[in-house]
Amino acid sequence: MEQGEQKEKVNNMVLFDQATYDKLVFEFPNYKLVIPSILFDRLRINRLLAKRAIKDLIEKNSIKMIGVFIAVHPN
Repeated sequence: MEQGEQKEKVNNMVLFDQATYDKLVFEFPNYKLVIPSILFDRLRINRLLAKRAIKDLIEKNSIKMIGVFIAVHPN
């Protein structure tokens, strides 16, 4: 960071408001890939809420799970 620049402050939501939930329900089922980081960046929600939103979309059959990725960190 150069002198004088400020890092963008992120104010992530912990609960959905109606406008954000509507955007989630109508916009994200059209995406080819829905992962928590995309929801986190586009909707400005926290990661735990993003994971729960994906589970909710799967339960409503709005999106389909095609795989599970589990990161393995070697020690």
